[in-house]
Amino acid sequence: DPFIKKMGSGLILDNEGKKMSKSSANGVSPMDVIDKYGSDATRLHVHFLGGYEDNNPWTFDGIKGITSFLNKVWELKDIIVGEGISKEHTVEINTLIKKITEDLEELKLNTSIAALMSFIKKVREDGFITKEELRIFLILLNPLAPHITSEMYELIYSKNIIDESWPSYDNNSLES
Repeated sequence: DPFIKKMGSGLILDNEGKKMSKSSANGVSPMDVIDKYGSDATRLHVHFLGGYEDNNPWTFDGIKGITSFLNKVWELKDIIVGEGISKEHTVEINTLIKKITEDLEELKLNTSIAALMSFIKKVREDGFITKEELRIFLILLNPLAPHITSEMYELIYSKNIIDESWPSYDNNSLES
């Protein structure tokens, strides 16, 4: 077998716990959600509902939180201070790189998003992010929200984010 392990995706369920499908006429049109909230918000919301292999009920409850998160990501460009990795964020950025790298390999997309949200919270509390920290953050978020990250990357760095390599972390700078 060419695969190391088998993973099956879970189902999106309606409010009665039934599988959403066209034949049951209980689905939510993805295009309606994308038209209202955008494709990045829609992707993040679906991933944030639960684990990849879990059956999760569809809800609009969290999509406003996802939209708020993406607005906070966009606003990061307004609080850039300095170039390298700051001593205030060294542990957080290295921990984030490790967490996102491992979570993406295991398709733990919901916990990846939660870690990205926690990092944003820390940065906003501190009132700044460096240019390098933002660069790393955008690369880590890119597989989950490719449109906003590509736009910001081009705007701030005048480069295409898909040409960048995945960041690595320093084991000596991780939280214990």
